[in-house]
Amino acid sequence: MVGYLIAGVAFRIILFYILAIAVLALVYSYGTVHSEISPFVWVFNQAGIKFASYMMLFVIFCAAISAANSAIYASSRMLWSMAQDNLAPKYFSVVNQRGVPTKGILFIAIIALVSLFSKYIAAEKLYLYLVAGTGQVGCFAWIIIAWCQYQFRKGVNSGKYSKEMIKFKSPLFPWLAGISIIVNVVIIVGVWFGESGHFILLSEIILIAIILISYFFYKKINITMSHN
Repeated sequence: MVGYLIAGVAFRIILFYILAIAVLALVYSYGTVHSEISPFVWVFNQAGIKFASYMMLFVIFCAAISAANSAIYASSRMLWSMAQDNLAPKYFSVVNQRGVPTKGILFIAIIALVSLFSKYIAAEKLYLYLVAGTGQVGCFAWIIIAWCQYQFRKGVNSGKYSKEMIKFKSPLFPWLAGISIIVNVVIIVGVWFGESGHFILLSEIILIAIILISYFFYKKINITMSHN
């Protein structure tokens, strides 16, 4: 089952990301910027397929709604899981009769609504900070995941862990994990040398500092409570 799901994700990435971007790269000049219209809609308009452009707008709208729904779902469940492990207030561990963490969903929805006002408050710079705080940190998370996968498979091969623990055996070990780490490092560092790289680097430093300080206080509170 795990292998089937992973293969499905790989197929969708190739179809909806790699192939779609490849088509855009072939027909859309890198020096052309149409900020008022989607690149996909522009391509269909240039091809004279007006109806397809409206369909693409509908697809983009549905994709945006789906992404927002997925983000609220995942974030609320993450809050619930963190509350179960005492990493977040117990308030978010409460669920309704159907097992839905409604308080977490409401909290995430409020944050999402407040974020809409970012359009009117230094939108361009704030967007860069948000990209750095999510995309760059996401790359760092994948570095950790790849390193953990490498260490786990290394432990299995040495007999430290049972081979039965492997539900899905990823191919090209250890090269795939190494390539993943290198690519993500290149992405993180490469962004620093862009036009707004200093803003992104600064936002990363601030975000990491907030995370470390929060973790420090969390550990200190836990130690104090355990002693009492």
